[in-house]
Amino acid sequence: MSTSIEKPDNLNNTSHVKFIDVVSEGEIAGLATPLKSGATNLGLIEAEQLKDVFVENTPVVRSNATLLAGTYVQDNSNGTLTADYAITEELITITSTSGDHYFAEDDTVILTAASGDMESGEYTVEEVVSTTVFTVLNETGEASSGGSCTMTGLADQITVTTTSLHGFKNKNKITLIIGSGESESATVKIKNTTQTTFKADSPNEALTSGEVGVGKRSDFNFGEVDITLRKGTVDQAFVEGFDQVESETGVNVKVEKTSPVTRTLVNPNIDAVRIRVQVPALQTLADNGDILGSSVKFRIFVSENGGSFETALQDKIKGRTPDPYERDYEIDLRDRQFPVAIKVQRLTADSKSAKIQNDIIWKTFTALIDGRLRYPHTAYLAARLSAKEFASVPSRAYRIRGRKVKIPNNATVDNTTGHITYSGTWSGEFATERAWTSDPAWCLYDLLSDYRAGFGDQISEAQLDKFAFFTASQYSSELVDDFKGGTEPRFSCNFNFNTQTGAYAAIADLSSVFRVMPYWSSGSLRISQDAPADPVFLFSPANVSEGGFSYSDASQKTKPSVALVTYLDLDTRKEAYEQVEDPDAIARIGIVTKEVQAIACTSRSQARRVGEWLLYTDNKQTETVSFTASMEAGAVVSPGDIIQINDPVRSGSRRAGRIKSATTTAVTVDDFDGFPSSGGSLSVLLPDGSIEKKTVSSHSSGVITVSSAFSAAPNTNAAWMWEVTSTDTELFRVIAIGEDEGTNYNFSCLKHDPSKYAAIEANQSLQETTFLDLTEAPDAPAALSVSEALYTYQSEVRAKVIVSWESVDKAASYLVRYAKDDDNYIEDTATGTSYEILNITPGEFDIEVFSLNGALLQSNEPATETFTAQGKTAPPADVTGFTASLDPDGSVTLSWNKVADLDLQGYVIYQSAIYGTGTLVGEFLSTQAKLGQIVVAGSYTWTIKALDTSGNESTNAVSATVAAEQPGDFVNAVNIDSTLAGALFVVTDYIADADSYVVPDTHTPPIGGVVYIPVDAADTWATHFTDQSANTLQDLIDAGANQFLLPGLPSGTYTEVFDVGSTLSGVIVPTTTTSAYSGTATETLLISTSADNVTFTDHPGKSSVFTSGFRYVKIAYTYTSTSNNDVVKITALNLKVSSQLKTEIGEATYASETGGLEVLLSTSFNSVKSVVVTPEAATAAVTAVVNSVGANNDRFNASVYDTSGNRSGQKFTYIVRGT
Repeated sequence: MSTSIEKPDNLNNTSHVKFIDVVSEGEIAGLATPLKSGATNLGLIEAEQLKDVFVENTPVVRSNATLLAGTYVQDNSNGTLTADYAITEELITITSTSGDHYFAEDDTVILTAASGDMESGEYTVEEVVSTTVFTVLNETGEASSGGSCTMTGLADQITVTTTSLHGFKNKNKITLIIGSGESESATVKIKNTTQTTFKADSPNEALTSGEVGVGKRSDFNFGEVDITLRKGTVDQAFVEGFDQVESETGVNVKVEKTSPVTRTLVNPNIDAVRIRVQVPALQTLADNGDILGSSVKFRIFVSENGGSFETALQDKIKGRTPDPYERDYEIDLRDRQFPVAIKVQRLTADSKSAKIQNDIIWKTFTALIDGRLRYPHTAYLAARLSAKEFASVPSRAYRIRGRKVKIPNNATVDNTTGHITYSGTWSGEFATERAWTSDPAWCLYDLLSDYRAGFGDQISEAQLDKFAFFTASQYSSELVDDFKGGTEPRFSCNFNFNTQTGAYAAIADLSSVFRVMPYWSSGSLRISQDAPADPVFLFSPANVSEGGFSYSDASQKTKPSVALVTYLDLDTRKEAYEQVEDPDAIARIGIVTKEVQAIACTSRSQARRVGEWLLYTDNKQTETVSFTASMEAGAVVSPGDIIQINDPVRSGSRRAGRIKSATTTAVTVDDFDGFPSSGGSLSVLLPDGSIEKKTVSSHSSGVITVSSAFSAAPNTNAAWMWEVTSTDTELFRVIAIGEDEGTNYNFSCLKHDPSKYAAIEANQSLQETTFLDLTEAPDAPAALSVSEALYTYQSEVRAKVIVSWESVDKAASYLVRYAKDDDNYIEDTATGTSYEILNITPGEFDIEVFSLNGALLQSNEPATETFTAQGKTAPPADVTGFTASLDPDGSVTLSWNKVADLDLQGYVIYQSAIYGTGTLVGEFLSTQAKLGQIVVAGSYTWTIKALDTSGNESTNAVSATVAAEQPGDFVNAVNIDSTLAGALFVVTDYIADADSYVVPDTHTPPIGGVVYIPVDAADTWATHFTDQSANTLQDLIDAGANQFLLPGLPSGTYTEVFDVGSTLSGVIVPTTTTSAYSGTATETLLISTSADNVTFTDHPGKSSVFTSGFRYVKIAYTYTSTSNNDVVKITALNLKVSSQLKTEIGEATYASETGGLEVLLSTSFNSVKSVVVTPEAATAAVTAVVNSVGANNDRFNASVYDTSGNRSGQKFTYIVRGT
């Protein structure tokens, strides 16, 4: 199998997955359904075989789909018109003289000059001037005389005629599978219909006709399916487009409307060419700042051997992408005359605005040459599917009519089931042509005799007993009750050897299908089937050795009461289980389950018979007997034969022996002691080796007379057996025969009960099972409707589009896809029958809704609708309070104040000093964005604007900047909560007791852990009271004061120095908890670092700092006010330092030291966070324990103990992590 997959992009690309799957060695009949139906229409055959192709266990076409045969004609609906033309240097103006021309812009028109200088050929409509006049480009660039012409378009219409009534209606979506002609398989929408015909837009522009298969689009589970089957014949053709040799050539030329680009291929061996085009960007910048999608239409032409250019394909790339986007197109060049010229022409007008980006570049062309590998004698399928329907290379399975095998010349195969019936007597000759059959006997015969797919190089057909195979086939092909009211062959073989298997296992597997035992005898391979048969030999003490008969039986514990049979269910295409129970055995031994695989079985009824046979055999045919007999028996009896035994020890009477003399009606036996006078039946061994049984009419003195004559008189000393009662004799099946001393043979036999066959196939009823087939896609939603409404979301007015539809049977949910204004599609799921597209802006919405079943398999087609929505307008206010802070782990947090506008969609942030350039960080709904860790040192700036629901942005962007060094892998190394006992510069004096206060000479520490800042420390108490018109504190208390602060100054600073304990490198982040006590003050932070607490390095303008080589951190918060009433209350201050983790890994040996082993570390740690020690003991269970870590973080102590707690000398590894 070879597989290639092209990845789909975020536009509506058409990518495909290609694969080749080998299904058989040797020729097969083909895919099942068209062979079963007998279809002859090429299109219907192609369509029906898609029912037999399963992708991800889902049939390409539903199994119950109705597919119709038909023919099609693809033509131009307007026919041929006449016109006059005039030529300028740039344009040719066409004026219809036959009425309206019906052409639209970018249509292809074939102009054939009747007079004048115009070159006949294909043209593209440039502009539609009126209903009778249009223009095309004059590609010669020369003005010349006008004239008259005829004009016609390429095919735009397909007319399909079905061989039976189709029942379709206008606007139905129908899938066409093309069997012949140059049209393409596609899904079309009916525009006009009668009972047996319908019209639709043509899949391509080829003027052609042929045979077609027709079905409803809803019956196709996948789109764009192309299947090619090769049946494994000797002279089969190769598959075009697979196993190709590629040669790519760069072009890299921009294609403009008036300047098409042409390249020529001269190698006549080229089978196809792949054209790659690129749009560097595809988007439109709207005047309001919206970035919308765009589109560009173009056409690819082909000219062969210097002839005129003909349209090969036309496409439109539509969507939005700021990045280069490429698309490939493959053009078939088989049967073309070289040299071949390829021309790419832009149809959309060239963009003349920087706001519209839709340039198109012809990037490359790749010449493709088929490998032309035919793979004779190998049946395979080459398939091409749309890649967008799969997340990875999909699984595949195929329902085939398998290998063709030899069958007798008097055999007829049922094309539906593979069942064989025979007429007359078989002469031993095989049919001239091989045929597919499910008969296991001839499948095994093929495996044994075919030299390519089987063992024909080891076994010749002359060594196979073909008549034994014929007998087994007759028994296998008999129709039996299928327990469902019908019949089926007793054994059917539906098997695939898809893995390498040993010869013995392969033969055993196929033999088990129809209960045969293969064995080698006299230079040939023979088979013996567990089927009803008469005894072939009689054994008694008279013809066995003196040892007599030796019996054994299986243990009761090994006998099952329940059989669980595994088989392949063709409905689910998965393994299924049939449980068969023996009520008597369950009552006797309880539930003892034995599992068995029903090889090659796809029938539940056959699986049940396998279970019944297993239980019957394992419970009632477990006894074995062994004995030794002479060559007389060894030459006649073969493995699998039924024999009859009379053992006086078991039966209590002798009823067998050797014949003294005989006629055809009277037999004189060797011993008649205790014989009855009549009754029962007498079996004798005749001269031809057969056994014949007759009813006994009388007995007298050892002469037994039978009621009717034997076909021949038995020989003297031949074996006889008289069965008077059912216990006189027993039946056994020979399992093995081995040579003993001299001319004797050893026999091993298994108990045989001939009544088991009727019991196994007795009338039974299968419990009906129902299942929901999740591999079948549900129908598409119906009655899709779209409307628009306004709504309030958290007091914000927004617009939404409401999509609703009718409930679909078997649908568990729905997939909603929508795209706005040429943008890319957005997908979402809905569990109900409606969906709302919230917070929409004005524009055109393309909406698709698929049904999803319980396995998330979507409907084969969506319900679709195009809806133009209205919206709202006006830019939001500018963002305020935009800050960027460096977090302890080196990540960045962006914060800003919420914009108060009602119509607000979110905030757009760019990593750039100029908004709209650089990297788009994203659109955010909250007022904070976590951007992750900075990995490269430097200064970083972000800009932000608010965005409303109409896509309008703030007028002015605001920015925030942070500087960072290389952060790395950080953990929290220091976390200190301040007691607020730092230096107070121009801060509050606090009076605790209003009745007994003293004017302090110095600033007192904060009381209750609170600092008030800024205030005027130079103001006197007397001035303070005077200014407040008070003589005592009581006067102020009476006025309502409860705290007393000196009047504020313009600014004040609180400073505190933190000792982090050791020299570190890391991210410093101070935080305060503050509140406005009075008025409003502005906070400014200055972080300074020092190694010695003497010389400090300032880091101004930063809320966090990454630096190295510091032990002391000075934090200075300055508060600036605008009046003497602006006071801030500080209630908490915290300092965090995050440092990079270090790791040391090593090993040491503990020698059972009493105080443990001290391990010195080579890495310098400020703080050891963890030590993990692991013993390397190979034989004993030991545990390594860390006793301590050195105070200087330069060592640790460890010991090793065994499971008894004793010290154990062991080597151990260690991992130390810290900062």
